[in-house]
Amino acid sequence: MVLLRESGMAQPAIAAATGGVAETVNRAHMAYDHGGIAALKPKPNGGRKYQNMTMAEEKALLGRFARAAGAGEMLNIHDLKAAYEKAIGHATSDSTVFCNGRPVVNPFCVIQLPVRATVRIGAGPPPDRV
Repeated sequence: MVLLRESGMAQPAIAAATGGVAETVNRAHMAYDHGGIAALKPKPNGGRKYQNMTMAEEKALLGRFARAAGAGEMLNIHDLKAAYEKAIGHATSDSTVFCNGRPVVNPFCVIQLPVRATVRIGAGPPPDRV
């Protein structure tokens, strides 16, 4: 699109030639004018954008609770959430703890994990469920 503009084509003609619309061509030109070729490259999407700890730190924290759950003990979500908040140094929302990809909204509940349950903490479900 940028090269077509440099050759003298108008935005409506570029849109027709590329099968797009003039608004898309205009946005591409504005992005290029403000940020160069880097502004036209795709931005990464997904992943742990708002993580408070690395996966290794999360595994270490959850390991303490997994041993108890593996021994058939009940898992107190309040204790898990409190340990997480202490580790990251600030309070979090009630929907921070996830069990099997679903947020555990009530942090004061006690659950018994199924044998193959996956518990995560952080910003959203695991990447494979996004």
